[in-house]
Amino acid sequence: MEKLPPTSEAPTAGLAVIHGALGLLLLGVGFFFPAHWGLQHPAVVKQSAMATPENLVDFGKNMAAPADNKGKSNPHAARMVWLAASRLDLLQTDELKQKIKPENPQAIRRFLDPDYRETVRLALGDPSKEVRDILNTRKLKELQNHEPAILLTSWLHHNHMLGPMAKELVAMSRSQNLPGLKQFYLSMGILADLMDEYQLMQITDLMPDVETLTRFSHIAMVQTMLPPFHSIGNNGDPLPTDNDKPIIESDELKTDLPDLHEYFTDIDTDGNKKINLKEWVNYGHLPLKTTDFPVTYSATLWAGTPTRAKQAVDYLMKHGRAGDRDLHQAMKHGKGALLHLAASGERISPHGNSDTTLSAMASFSLKYPRLAGTIRLLLMILGGALLLRLFTLLKPITLSTERQVIMHRWQRRASACALLILLVIVGEPILLQSAVSSEYEVAVKLPIATNNLNTENNPMLAQAASNNSDLLANGIMIALFAIIQVWVYLKCISTMDEISSGPTSPEQKLRLLENEDNLFDLGLYIGIAGTALGLGLIMLGVFTKPYAAYVSNIMGIACVALVKIKHLRNTRQELLEEVNQANSR
Repeated sequence: MEKLPPTSEAPTAGLAVIHGALGLLLLGVGFFFPAHWGLQHPAVVKQSAMATPENLVDFGKNMAAPADNKGKSNPHAARMVWLAASRLDLLQTDELKQKIKPENPQAIRRFLDPDYRETVRLALGDPSKEVRDILNTRKLKELQNHEPAILLTSWLHHNHMLGPMAKELVAMSRSQNLPGLKQFYLSMGILADLMDEYQLMQITDLMPDVETLTRFSHIAMVQTMLPPFHSIGNNGDPLPTDNDKPIIESDELKTDLPDLHEYFTDIDTDGNKKINLKEWVNYGHLPLKTTDFPVTYSATLWAGTPTRAKQAVDYLMKHGRAGDRDLHQAMKHGKGALLHLAASGERISPHGNSDTTLSAMASFSLKYPRLAGTIRLLLMILGGALLLRLFTLLKPITLSTERQVIMHRWQRRASACALLILLVIVGEPILLQSAVSSEYEVAVKLPIATNNLNTENNPMLAQAASNNSDLLANGIMIALFAIIQVWVYLKCISTMDEISSGPTSPEQKLRLLENEDNLFDLGLYIGIAGTALGLGLIMLGVFTKPYAAYVSNIMGIACVALVKIKHLRNTRQELLEEVNQANSR
């Protein structure tokens, strides 16, 4: 009896299992590694809090009454910190509440009183030349409506509470830079309508420049802005008669704005249990307790230095309401997390968590962020390569010609590239984030004139950043579908070569080619699928421009045209000639 050669299936199966298990392990470690390009992993943000382990409540307590009796106390500013701690649901906020002062009237309310302004002018006595330069701007016709804000600013500078931006403001006053001064005093008026003098002086002392104060005031305005009167209740509907006037009743306010319902009697100044448009406008802004402004105020104050305060303000301007949520999350961990996130300028990744089991890797990612991102990418690449090797081992193929070998190798390379791009898309959340603009940029359309030309004042920069993100996402999708089309093209060519070099007759080969028509049209189907996917992502907000959708369709048409016109047509022509030669014999 003839002996069969020993089989090699068991070793191959064992090797395939090893490749698969190791590939899945590397993919898993890479996917959960706390490092994301362009985003901050939650575990890294939590770990960064260890650098400055101070919580917001302790910061507020120390501001209300310094423990070492060396720092400057400001229980009025501590009240704003208490509102922020309550908004963030932090522990021990009741202890902080006991140390704060009762609420004072807003600064602008006092400075609108002529008697109070006169008292302040007398208190200034013989001010310094810089203070006089600021006061002299009241004489300018274009700034006469800003007299309360000008006097408030003079009082702040007299008490050395304008911080580093004082020199810039004095220079603007001396040069009578009217556009810049108008914008500054408008910003000062907005902030003075939200805070008392002592809360305001704490924040102005940290402002590095006029631009940062202006941005801070715009953020405050958006955060505390009352919603449109006609958006509440049925005020958007046509009125029954011309004599009727739109009103907001108690139940309507409770339904649409439940947080504001407890202030109904404060808004209803005439006591008729109805809020009219004039009362709504006169109320001015949302109660600070119901807004994120106390958290923004505390974050800027907690930063501690003008440079860090600017980073916090710029972070919110860049990311808008989403940045609010990320900054709140960081502040819950502590001051170190706030400083790290603001300095990075990056959003917190929506993927991953701050589990303590990731603390060792998070420490490494915090110290070496670029290296950590590279390691994560390499782990995912190696894991994907091992999984591809697994499929090769499980399904070996036999190729008869050198051309087929070359085509097969290029197919594997295209498959590996497509898999790599898919892994990057799945593993990097920034590529799937919606390309949205900051809500706070809407409030920065007014020109800000300064002594020097500053390109950062251009509101189009935020739109440019959004466009760059959109182009990156479109580029990655185009690259993915381009590689898939290359794989389809190579697969079609390989199939044609396999049929052409087969042992069957020319007639049978022609029938086999006809049977593969759907394969030869696959590039067009994938192009249409890419178009549908691209348009769907636009509807979801991931893209704003349809570049990838259009390019995918074009690539599909080009792939099918190349396969059918150049290769399939020539192959069929050769087979038809073989059939004619065989019949002529």
